[in-house]
Amino acid sequence: MALPPRPLRWLAGAALTVLVVAACGPDDGRHLADPNPELTAVPVPTTTPVPVIDEDAPLQGVGPGGLTLSSPDFAPGATMPRSATCRGDRSPELEWTDPPRRVTELALVVQDVDAEGVAQWVVTGIPPGTTRARLGEPPGGSDVRLNSAGVAAYSGPCPQDGFAHRIVFTLYALDQPLPVGAADPTSVVTAVQAASYGSASLIGRAAPPVTEDG
Repeated sequence: MALPPRPLRWLAGAALTVLVVAACGPDDGRHLADPNPELTAVPVPTTTPVPVIDEDAPLQGVGPGGLTLSSPDFAPGATMPRSATCRGDRSPELEWTDPPRRVTELALVVQDVDAEGVAQWVVTGIPPGTTRARLGEPPGGSDVRLNSAGVAAYSGPCPQDGFAHRIVFTLYALDQPLPVGAADPTSVVTAVQAASYGSASLIGRAAPPVTEDG
């Protein structure tokens, strides 16, 4: 095939150059727009794990005037004895220091915080001079209220999800009398917290039942 005359070949080359330049111009969709200063950059995920902050309550919280709550049956944060769970329904022995003078009475609330705050034991009217609760007994001179099981007694926690639960023992220092008439545990605990000006706490752990023979 014969080649076109030289002038025509030059025109064809020039046309091809124009097409290439036009294809690489700003209108081909490959031009990056100027960044918008009002947009927030999205961080790129990395494989480095984010540190987890422990937001648990202190294993042993100190109340007003240095008020502390402890148990000879278990250390703060340790597993409670079986007798204190649903296998025994026997309240552990508790001890606390002398409360401040302004206290009119003490109240004790035991809750399973890993079971939506189920109240295992609610005790009010504890005289300020009382500083202990013997094994399996409420504090002397106190009034045992209904718990979440609907009984006026200590009901040992019984985790059913296969995990140990945190059981929080809270001793409230009240400087005003509780209102009369509250019966259900939610109302009583709410009234106790409203009348309290401080509290001491202790956390124990209730292990789940493993087997019928365990």
